[in-house]
Amino acid sequence: MIRKISLWDLFVTFGLGLFTVGIVLSHLLIIQILNIQQFTTLFSSTATVIFICAPFIFLLGLVIDGLANKIMGFLINKLKIKEDPKDIKYLSDYVKENEIPDKLKNEIIPYHWCKDYITQNEIESQFMPFLSKFGFYRGVSFLFLINGIFILIYYEINMWFSLSSLIIGLLFLVMSYILLIRSKDFFQHTGRTVFRHFLIHRHYKELRKK
Repeated sequence: MIRKISLWDLFVTFGLGLFTVGIVLSHLLIIQILNIQQFTTLFSSTATVIFICAPFIFLLGLVIDGLANKIMGFLINKLKIKEDPKDIKYLSDYVKENEIPDKLKNEIIPYHWCKDYITQNEIESQFMPFLSKFGFYRGVSFLFLINGIFILIYYEINMWFSLSSLIIGLLFLVMSYILLIRSKDFFQHTGRTVFRHFLIHRHYKELRKK
């Protein structure tokens, strides 16, 4: 069965792939490995864009999203960026103690339990836009981190420690950190939505009786 293309596929995966291609092409033009004429020739054919570029961009986005998940997730935990507020911790603890079977309490993360429940039961929820923005911001933060490091290493060495490349490289690193914080905001919005919708669906009849 062919599954529907989700918002995550379109907004995050394809978007990150497109963003990555843009950054790489920019460097190729700056370093003069690729000139403007070659660039326009490369993308002049509609068939090339549709049948070659689009699938490549999508697959590239999958790779970048996977790397961002591992690397930026590690940085979020190590740097302790925006720890979960009290309301999310309370909802997580409540679900763990009251909704997850005793045998599974130490094996399953409450957020994943609730998210899987909502998905499997096809419950209408608004968590996907928040989750998509989280993934996109996290992915762009990863790209800015790599881009900033590349500029500081390659351009600084080849331009004899240029002040402009130093400022641009540091600016990308700062923007990476800001976007990483913003991605955590959206993940926390996702968590609140998932927990609340799960609990409302589970206890809807009880709430109506009251």
